[in-house]
Amino acid sequence: NEQIARLNSAIEAAAQRTDNQLVKQLGAIAGIGPVTVASLLAYLPELGQLSRRQIAALAGLAPYNNDSGQHSGKR
Repeated sequence: NEQIARLNSAIEAAAQRTDNQLVKQLGAIAGIGPVTVASLLAYLPELGQLSRRQIAALAGLAPYNNDSGQHSGKR
């Protein structure tokens, strides 16, 4: 538990030191803390560069049609 608390403190301190606008915008959302912001940016570094639809597809939240020629894939 102490190790987790130290890591959380380090993440919070790093988030406060950054000038990154995306970090500040994500951190301003109610219920989104520094650990969640760090996780989002670690797993989705494309945030801020892709559209919301592209991010949803990248995260696997938006299924897309997998058709090719006469083959019709599952969604």
